[in-house]
This record gives sequence, structure tokens and C-alpha cells, in this order.
Amino acid sequence: RLDHTGVVQVHDVGEEQGLSYYVMERVHGLPLHRVIEAERERRAAGRPELAIPALVAELERGPEPELPRRE
Repeated sequence: RLDHTGVVQVHDVGEEQGLSYYVMERVHGLPLHRVIEAERERRAAGRPELAIPALVAELERGPEPELPRRE
């Protein structure tokens, strides 16, 4: 099980009356579509830097998953 601040937890998945669904934890902050819109506007204006550098930095320095080792 992966537990990291940069990863949303999925609590349940299933199917009801032919429709698939999933239940995930609530994430506070801007809606993803607004973040994507801001990124598009930034790039269209000729500014290639990321609109979400904190997220990128967190993912880059996040903990590595512990994998079983065979030695």
C-alpha cells in the first residue's frame, strides 16, 4: 500500500447497475481543471516554467517505495 502526501488514497471500487465507480479521499485545493488551465495559459504566453513547481519538487524528493530485496 502506498501512503504519500502526493498520492490520493482510493478507498473502494466497484460496479453498480452496469456503472463502474471509485471512492477516493477528498483533496482540498484548486480543482485540477483550473491548474491545467493555468498551465496552458502560462505556456501560451511563452513562459515554459511549471505553474505547479511545489508538486514537482515533492514528487522528486518523495520517499522511494520499499521493495523486497533479494541478496
